[in-house]
Amino acid sequence: MTKIHTYARLRLHEPITLAELAKLVRMSRFNFVRTYHRLSGQPPMTDIRALRMERARELLLTTDLGLKEIAPRCGLQSAFSLSRAFKRHFGYGPSLLRRQA
Repeated sequence: MTKIHTYARLRLHEPITLAELAKLVRMSRFNFVRTYHRLSGQPPMTDIRALRMERARELLLTTDLGLKEIAPRCGLQSAFSLSRAFKRHFGYGPSLLRRQA
């Protein structure tokens, strides 16, 4: 899983597919998803979303970038999609995080 996480962290700004992750570890998509889920307790794309949200959180805390600039750096299409995903993941919105920081 370390190989997958390292690969994903380097490409969070790009679309990441199950097919490319499976290819990275030389498995079929089906076997990759099944094995990943068995080892981590969740599907691989759930982990990828979590990595994207952690990156967004880091950028919100360490930069003055707006959501429009942060979203593509985390592989999201818009400030709106970032805000929704962030709130779903952390339970609070990006603006609350910034206010409290």
